[in-house]
Amino acid sequence: MPPDLVQGFAGRNDASIQDTFKALFAIPSEESWDANLHSIAYSTWLCQSQLPMRLGGCGLRNSTRTPNAAYWASWADALQGICQRFPAVGNRVLLHLSTLQTAVYPAAAPRCLLQAEYAGTWCESQGWAQRPTWAEVAAGMHPPTPDPTTTELGEWRHGWQYYASNAAEDLELVRLKQVLAWPNNRSNAACTGKARLWSCTGRFAAAWMVTAPRSDATTFLNVEMHIAMKRRLGMAISYEGQDAHGYANLTTNVGGRLNARHLAWLVAWRQVMSEAGGQVPDRNVERMLQCTHVPVPPGDTRRLDLVVPGLNVARGLPLFCDVTVLSPLTGTGQARPGTSNIGGRLLEQATIQNNNNYPEVITSGLGALYCLGAEVYGRMCKQAVDLLPELARERCRGLHPRLRRSTALGLLHRWSGILSVGLQRGVAHVVANEYGADLVRTQLEPGVELADLAVIC
Repeated sequence: MPPDLVQGFAGRNDASIQDTFKALFAIPSEESWDANLHSIAYSTWLCQSQLPMRLGGCGLRNSTRTPNAAYWASWADALQGICQRFPAVGNRVLLHLSTLQTAVYPAAAPRCLLQAEYAGTWCESQGWAQRPTWAEVAAGMHPPTPDPTTTELGEWRHGWQYYASNAAEDLELVRLKQVLAWPNNRSNAACTGKARLWSCTGRFAAAWMVTAPRSDATTFLNVEMHIAMKRRLGMAISYEGQDAHGYANLTTNVGGRLNARHLAWLVAWRQVMSEAGGQVPDRNVERMLQCTHVPVPPGDTRRLDLVVPGLNVARGLPLFCDVTVLSPLTGTGQARPGTSNIGGRLLEQATIQNNNNYPEVITSGLGALYCLGAEVYGRMCKQAVDLLPELARERCRGLHPRLRRSTALGLLHRWSGILSVGLQRGVAHVVANEYGADLVRTQLEPGVELADLAVIC
């Protein structure tokens, strides 16, 4: 259907999806927002929810923003087949489209082809500079393979529509950041909303949103899901008290809040390491460095959160892991230095600090040191992101070649889900408990059998 005929239906469809979303997560109606900031605050969560998950959104795509990309991509996907099966018709179609793309003045052509070229021109106006010519598409040109760091779990193999619409989504993200930076409107200014948005992005950061609740480790309580979703969108968790967004609860250790947040992340990693084939008994949790085979001075009091031997990664060395959870926002809701315009700055600093804290592990060559860090909104550090696929590949190394890829992807989905859900559950638990945080459960659940994994293609 041409884009100009889609707009009315798309607007009604988007409104219905947003109404359902607001009902599911108890989001207040527009009229109940603060009158002074209502137009800004209400529009920012709405815009963010319609962004792809890889850009910090919720994947509730804006149908009025994507019809041109979808229409152009439908012609791009079909053009080669038309030319091969019906050469006469295909050549006429290709001639019209090529003329429209290169002509200074529009030529006479069927309306559907005019709409197709207009849709492509619109995509270019949104910033898509790599649009192929119609001749290249008809010759069989395929879309490029996206960078794995720019995709999210739940996204399948991308066709032309991904690239045609991605520029519009990126432009909408830029506009959202400009609105979040209000009232100073300076792109380099410290901004709570931008720091939160950066912290919501990154590989596996949104895995909790697409993980099926197949076990306790991947299941949310209703209140936990509500808190995680509202925090992602920058909305208040509670309208009572002074810490409506939970900023102070996440940065103070009253009642052991920070310990509980840390423990939830630690337990999730212990579950993943155990399922990957590592040996993680109780003695290897919070283990003293002097009680390992790495030589250190007598009386050394440093501890490792996890010591994991038995894995065939990092040249088979035992993994010495420091687990940490950081918040890009202070207790008053202000962005920490360097978090508003660059994603993962805190995690990079934590990795450097971890290397400085345990230099003997690196210099001795007797272990592989990892900083398994995450931010409270979901972003994981590079070492954690790189380690998960390695663990999945090694776990499947002995399988038949035809089963390795799908099984490894299934494990990657499960493990990233365990980590992401565990992180958000721990954060939600800390935010919801006004007077402190109880210790979370540390018991591991039985590992899933490979034959019971969800099929991932």
